[in-house]
Amino acid sequence: MKKAVWKNPGVITVLLLVIISLVVLSACGGGNATTTTPAQTGSATTTAASGGQKVLKIGSVANFQTKEGLEVKKWHDLFVKRINAEGGWKVGNETYLLDIITYDGGNMDDTKSRAALEKLIYEDKVAVIVNTFMVNDKQAAQICKDNGLLLLGEGFTDDVAVPEFTNTYRTTGIYFGRAMNYKIAYDYYQLGSRKIAFINGNSEQSQVQIEKYGQAYQLAGFEVLEPVFYNSDTVDFGPIATKVKSMGADSVCFPDAGSSLAINIMGALYDVGWKGTIFPSSLTLSDLEKIYSKVGDWCDGMLGLYLDPRGIPTVQENAEMKGWLEAYTEEYGTFVESGCLWVGGFWFLRDAILTTQSVDMKVIQEYLDKSTKGIPTLTGYAQLFARPDLQNYRTMDVAFSDGLAKVVNGKFEFYKVNPVQDQYLGSIIAYGLQDVYKAYWDEYGKPSFPPDSKYALFSYDDFE
Repeated sequence: MKKAVWKNPGVITVLLLVIISLVVLSACGGGNATTTTPAQTGSATTTAASGGQKVLKIGSVANFQTKEGLEVKKWHDLFVKRINAEGGWKVGNETYLLDIITYDGGNMDDTKSRAALEKLIYEDKVAVIVNTFMVNDKQAAQICKDNGLLLLGEGFTDDVAVPEFTNTYRTTGIYFGRAMNYKIAYDYYQLGSRKIAFINGNSEQSQVQIEKYGQAYQLAGFEVLEPVFYNSDTVDFGPIATKVKSMGADSVCFPDAGSSLAINIMGALYDVGWKGTIFPSSLTLSDLEKIYSKVGDWCDGMLGLYLDPRGIPTVQENAEMKGWLEAYTEEYGTFVESGCLWVGGFWFLRDAILTTQSVDMKVIQEYLDKSTKGIPTLTGYAQLFARPDLQNYRTMDVAFSDGLAKVVNGKFEFYKVNPVQDQYLGSIIAYGLQDVYKAYWDEYGKPSFPPDSKYALFSYDDFE
């Protein structure tokens, strides 16, 4: 394997008479058809009163106990309001209004999320589901498969990346995300850190995160120590911080701990006198303000995700995405960045429908299975790729561009763009799967990448 060469990378809308849900697209009823709200009544009405305009029904399940889950719903509501105010989507000879029903799936509650998914399918009569945030990804994939629905959702385990789930697309996920970890690990290694400890909740998802993130740290030269787990109801992280310190870890990572959990973990590490480098994964601006008020410049220099897309060049270069960010602030008053990353499924669905000019889900599925391009999202470009390491040759797993941040004087400063090309190629290298993917490229051709490749540090030359 040739080592990667590193370089310096530079409306107020008309109130809808119909609020319905996912892509069950039936013909219009009569001109006197009445409309109802499916989320309340279970109706499958698909017409907009006398105008007879069709409605595209889209469903989603998110964890409303998290800030991110609540933001997913806010984005969905904004998409519906603004797009419908402009007349909807023109598809072929028809124009469709949108309705996105977003239900609470509970806090990693399989029973509640199953009930929400089944309500979308059986009562709301949805035909496609997007943006499943913090739900059991295998359960969601199985339910959608059993009912013949496409799922464009979140996925962290390889359980749903196998060929069996022919209708599932991971439009947010971590498999092709190792360049983010590698770049942070590489910089931390240059600062002298050598031993990384993961502090995670004890779940299957956490185990996968530890394995994948750990491989990127190892590629950078780190020794990965035994992980330290906490229960979901943990409040006092003092004993965990003490254990991490006693292990000799000089770097820590807690990828599944956002918001209050991350704040509590960092506060505990500070209280026991631990010093080192930290990768907290996803701290919001308000999270950073809270932790900084406690620990001060102790966390200066920390690297992590730059969640605010208003500061990411690849987003600001895209007039449409920049416009959506401005629309959010206009609608809600204050910009909250934490949901932007988790609505990727909407953008993939929109691209598929508008490109194919079809709302036939078989057509959409065929298009997604052979996806060849990156699409703009709220946080940068994203692109679907095949998983030949699992003998899955559909383009069904995502690599997404993001920004990296550095904490300076208690503020996030933009650090660098992490493009799709690096996420894809860097992940393959981190996993040691060069030969598998080279064989795949020999048969199917090498994927091309979106314009953010101008920031790339990895290239196909690293596979020679």
